[in-house]
Amino acid sequence: MEEYKYTVVKDINNVTTSTIASTFNMLGMGIQIEMPLSIKKLIKTGYLREIL
Repeated sequence: MEEYKYTVVKDINNVTTSTIASTFNMLGMGIQIEMPLSIKKLIKTGYLREIL
């Protein structure tokens, strides 16, 4: 699986975060982030920049 990293350039409104539930004998407890727009649109509109 490829990994991508981004830096936030401008504040993004309406971002939802939650804790990932345990399931299928996996611990879970990570952080899930739901953005109001796709990553592609957030990059195009100047909110995110990919870290190379």
